[in-house]
Amino acid sequence: MTCIKETHHTTAGKPLLLEIAELNPDNILVTITNQSYWEDKLSYFKYTLLLSGIYAFYKLTIATKLLIDVCLLGALLLVIYFLFNVVQFESLTFINEFGVQTSTRYFLGLKSSMFIPTSDIHDVVINEVICDLKVIYFLIIRTKGRLYKTKPIIPLFDGLRPSIDCLEPIYKVLYKKFDTE
Repeated sequence: MTCIKETHHTTAGKPLLLEIAELNPDNILVTITNQSYWEDKLSYFKYTLLLSGIYAFYKLTIATKLLIDVCLLGALLLVIYFLFNVVQFESLTFINEFGVQTSTRYFLGLKSSMFIPTSDIHDVVINEVICDLKVIYFLIIRTKGRLYKTKPIIPLFDGLRPSIDCLEPIYKVLYKKFDTE
């Protein structure tokens, strides 16, 4: 069993912990952990409390104005949305001859998972995307067969957006596994 542990950063500069474990020749587990998860969560929680306090003070002291109500509640809902979308970690499990399972864990333990059968995987590539006048790199799975019609590409680790130096070791391990098939 080989295991790689490295520290990297997101495209925004936040620290990430990359763990690649080859459980046996047919299974790989890749986990990227957001090391600033608790700080991000606390920051959004503080904004939620601040906006709630401002809204409560406003409702208790000032006459009701619909526009201000809508603005404050909209800002509060936006901050709550960001709070619930703070990613704790993302993982990818590759099982030879079976498929790839991706999962993301969010605030309050909410999870989202997706399974991609090996028969529907064409290849794995690092794709560069221009977003807000910056180049961002994504590890993507190009699909084939029936899955291609609905999802021709599936981005991996898109919640944390790791930098290119974090994606390269993952790509090398996955490419080696897909290349041997």
